[in-house]
Amino acid sequence: MGKISKDVIEKIKKSDIKPIPKWQFLLKDSFLWILSVVNIIFGSIGFGIIIYLLRNNDMVSEIRLANNFFEWIVFALPLLWILFTVVFLFISFYYFKNTEEGYRFNAVKILLFSTLISILFGSVLYTSGTAEKLNDIFGKNVPYYKHTMDVRNAMWSRPDEGFLGGNILSIDSEERILVLKDFNGVQWNIKYNNALIRGRVSLSVGEGIKVLGESGEGNVFIAKEIRPLVGRGMRRMQEK
Repeated sequence: MGKISKDVIEKIKKSDIKPIPKWQFLLKDSFLWILSVVNIIFGSIGFGIIIYLLRNNDMVSEIRLANNFFEWIVFALPLLWILFTVVFLFISFYYFKNTEEGYRFNAVKILLFSTLISILFGSVLYTSGTAEKLNDIFGKNVPYYKHTMDVRNAMWSRPDEGFLGGNILSIDSEERILVLKDFNGVQWNIKYNNALIRGRVSLSVGEGIKVLGESGEGNVFIAKEIRPLVGRGMRRMQEK
């Protein structure tokens, strides 16, 4: 036995160093696997909601709704959800890389695998309608969600710029005036005498609509075009 080996053995004896039990390694590895899977799940949820928000945002297809390209980026893309999804993917990559078997895999392959899994399950969440339901749940229960993560309400809460959305409270079909409660709880008298009413719009109490036009004196809004609050065939966005 060499001198170095003897010195190591003596040091172990003096320091009373004991081997770490195998169950601790297994527990640590299981914990890392669970964290990796959890973050892939969150990444999938994020990707599903990103698809839903992109598919149900007028700003994506109509750049004229924005005053400039920067505003289009802010209102069209769910930037925070994109950021969160990327973060979740990198966290899952980090935890998987630190598992017992993770070192054997190429870093790029791990990241691509995590991304593909999130895209696959995110697409399933979107097509099944789960992403929409989760978005509605977050909107109802998470403070400031609709002003940060889902900015569609913010986009149609700009009456001074000609964009107003909300739910119909009452309708005077003879005077061609309807009362609208916007996403901030403010009531507006919408004059729609010469407004273009899109085919899928249902002018009835409780219905959600989006109005393009211009604001008048007081809480009066002159409508030029009325659209359904529904986005491309999906169901109505929930009122704030």
